[in-house]
Amino acid sequence: MLAMEQVAKMLADASLGTLGTTIFVHGMPPTIKTGLVVLSALSGNDIDYAGLPDLRREGFQVIARDTGAPAAMALAVQASNALTLPASWRQLPAFDSIPAAWVLYIRPRHSPFVFPRSDVGDVYEASVNFDFATTA
Repeated sequence: MLAMEQVAKMLADASLGTLGTTIFVHGMPPTIKTGLVVLSALSGNDIDYAGLPDLRREGFQVIARDTGAPAAMALAVQASNALTLPASWRQLPAFDSIPAAWVLYIRPRHSPFVFPRSDVGDVYEASVNFDFATTA
């Protein structure tokens, strides 16, 4: 199973920020002007009763924040490029107390889109939703 902390580590390994400073999991402090947050799928993940018993197809979301819409979009594109893994089994290493995960693919569901500017903090956020397949 792929943990969101492993996704955040992939972003840090791609030099897109620092864990806990500009890259976050499950929430980003409102004081952060430039950063990334990795969120579990907001709708939950489908249960695939007819598929392979040990294969899980799930999703997650990455939101990029910056003070300008073009910069937020550019950071979201960089995150999308860093996280895209074509179909081929690979093992993501263990991280902290999280065991290693076998992943078949990670791919963006769509190109990034920018939310309207936030009145709190005067920032823009760009979002990308991802699909992935992993072992159960």
